[in-house]
Amino acid sequence: MTGIYLFVIMIAATAIFAYPGDNPILPVPTKCPSVDPLNYTVHLAHKTDCTKFYKCFNGKKYKMSCPDNWRGGKLHFNKVLQVCDYPERAGCNDNSTCPAGSDGKAFPHECSCSKYYVCHNGDLVLKKCPKGKHWSTKKQQCLRAAIAGCIQPNKTI
Repeated sequence: MTGIYLFVIMIAATAIFAYPGDNPILPVPTKCPSVDPLNYTVHLAHKTDCTKFYKCFNGKKYKMSCPDNWRGGKLHFNKVLQVCDYPERAGCNDNSTCPAGSDGKAFPHECSCSKYYVCHNGDLVLKKCPKGKHWSTKKQQCLRAAIAGCIQPNKTI
């Protein structure tokens, strides 16, 4: 009989902790703070991939990936709860698709001046400029870094 109670307590404890971090962090962070909070770690949502996020440390962001879930797919980052979560709970709008009518158009990468995206059949396709060149949003092409006009958002990515 004691074994059954112990089993029930273990199941209840697992249910309680099945979604760690179910305490919303509001407002949702959009940039790394210069000083880390003492009571939690700040995470930022990736702009184009729901399965990735950034961990903030000392004012800099570091790219991380959510693990696989038991169903074989990847977990998605839940920006409100600051955890990797099931896609149906995460509320992430995967921005890896292009707006209607933007096939062939290019967009700058969110972290790297030497990368950019091109819309192809409705999907964002990651491209990389040749060595020493940066993406110029104004000219819609890779140019020498000195004239491209790109400001490197964060070199730790």
